[in-house]
Amino acid sequence: MLRAARLLVLAAGLWPLGLAAQGTTANAGEAPAAAASPTSDGPPTTRPSEPAAEPAAGHAPTTLVIVGAARPSEREKARIVERLVETAVARSPLLERYDPNPVLLGEEGPGGAARTEAREAMAAGRLAYENLELEDAISHFKEAAKRYAEALPYLDDLGELAEALAFLGAAHFLLGDRERAYQAFGAALRAKPDYEPDRRIFSPPLVEAFEGAKWEYSELPRGKLSVLSRPAGAEVVVDGVVRGATPLVVEDLPTGLHFVVVRDRGRFPVNERAKVTDVDPATLDVALQPGPRTALYESLVEQAVEASGARPQETGQEPAPTARSSALPPALRELSRLFSAERLIFGRLVPEGDRIRLELVGYDVSSGREITRASETVLWGEAGRARLAAFASELLPKVAAPLPAPSEAVALSEPPSPGPGGPAWKPTWWMWAAAGGLLLLAGGGAVLAASSGPSAPAPGAGDGGGERLILLGIP
Repeated sequence: MLRAARLLVLAAGLWPLGLAAQGTTANAGEAPAAAASPTSDGPPTTRPSEPAAEPAAGHAPTTLVIVGAARPSEREKARIVERLVETAVARSPLLERYDPNPVLLGEEGPGGAARTEAREAMAAGRLAYENLELEDAISHFKEAAKRYAEALPYLDDLGELAEALAFLGAAHFLLGDRERAYQAFGAALRAKPDYEPDRRIFSPPLVEAFEGAKWEYSELPRGKLSVLSRPAGAEVVVDGVVRGATPLVVEDLPTGLHFVVVRDRGRFPVNERAKVTDVDPATLDVALQPGPRTALYESLVEQAVEASGARPQETGQEPAPTARSSALPPALRELSRLFSAERLIFGRLVPEGDRIRLELVGYDVSSGREITRASETVLWGEAGRARLAAFASELLPKVAAPLPAPSEAVALSEPPSPGPGGPAWKPTWWMWAAAGGLLLLAGGGAVLAASSGPSAPAPGAGDGGGERLILLGIP
């Protein structure tokens, strides 16, 4: 019995050591974390590791996108990447794109009023057209087309302009003026090459005439359009289609007049009509004027870029980055006061030789807390820009996810703090071994006392030795 007690007590003392050894073995045997998979044209990519939470039902947070360049020579690329991320936000059902231009420019500009006047003229023209008051309809449709042309920089789609021109052509056609009808139909196709008339409104002869104009438009000779801007990197929209960033040469354009818009963040857009020929390329060179708050905005963006990481030298070698914080940096906090967006995606474009690294951080503006962070490195080019657009789209569900409660965030991000007397007590293997030894001595003494007395009491009676044995696991 004494031998059995010793074995049991010894096992009780050494059991925690076995668990500790087992845990160490398990940790040592775990497979290492999967390394970031290398891309085909860049070094390994870091991805956000936290799982994306479900976005708040029925609400898409307004999201402002800001991308700055770590080197002044990369500002043009930063503008292009900024628009790529903005486009991803605009296409996402989880977020709503926030447009900072009304704040930076001080007003929406004349485009807002012109668009309203164009729609009013279009409604009056449709009413006159339905009543076969064709002369009045032509007058209203011309006014609508004129106002839409003034509002071009503020239109996301030229479908409304194309519709006004198509109805103008229909009114001319019904009056027997086929030449002007074909001219108006051709102008509608220049505004929106894929425009199709509503067959419920346009009669078969009108649809046939429009198809004839479309065939003539497709057979026109082709020419080129060169667009320059100051500053460079502005977005170019030709006939309602985004063509790229300045400096830009648009090829294979049908000869004739084309609607061109050149626009950039914080600058008043420029609306031009360019005449393309098949002899010499047409050229547009525009100067984009900054808004009243653009200088402040660009200064704060530069400060935010400097605060998020050390600026690389012109030699291409990047110094060690500065310490990062999960709180909204002061420059970005100041920027957030200018706008009313709920979320902020801040990007930093860093050159690495012939490659570009994009660092994106998502913030919740109201609390100033960081939501997620990731980076992607690519070769600059069409394929690289496509990858950056896909990378931004992958990040958006995390930006849109509802934030955890502050207590949960602290529990996940901060280790437990020690008490006022120092670190919290934690048992170690040698403590368990010492406790086992003490139990061994106590158990042995109890067994000897029980066996050497003149009359051994029954278990559970007398001096309590039976209770101690039961506590040791011996029945």
